Amino acid sequence: MAYASRAGHATTNPDNPDAFFQCDRCGGWYNRRDGQFQHDWRGNRLMNIEIFVDNGCLDKPFNFNRPIVVPPDPIPIINPRPAQTDTGEVGWSMGGWSTGGWSIGQSPTVPGPVTDPAPPVPTLSVDED
Repeated sequence: MAYASRAGHATTNPDNPDAFFQCDRCGGWYNRRDGQFQHDWRGNRLMNIEIFVDNGCLDKPFNFNRPIVVPPDPIPIINPRPAQTDTGEVGWSMGGWSTGGWSIGQSPTVPGPVTDPAPPVPTLSVDED
């Protein structure tokens, strides 16, 4: 009949005894000096997640659990000025105030569907002799 050690992968030295532990992942028995705690990213730092494992079951911390660090917005420009273009926009230009092609007192035209103008209305003329 074969003998199976209860110590698993752990070795026993009577001159220098060492503690055993059971791996939290695989359940195997190992020497305590061969185990370590598993760490993983929590927020912006590595944290101990309190899983004591052997070297074969130890995982690398999952890098995608790290938060994405977005750089800050650029400092805004004080009193910005838009580009001076002649596109028919209403506002101040180098030559003075622009009205965009319409005179003061009129409302600007709104682009819409192109239609033919209405035909002239016929008028009735009376000839007097």
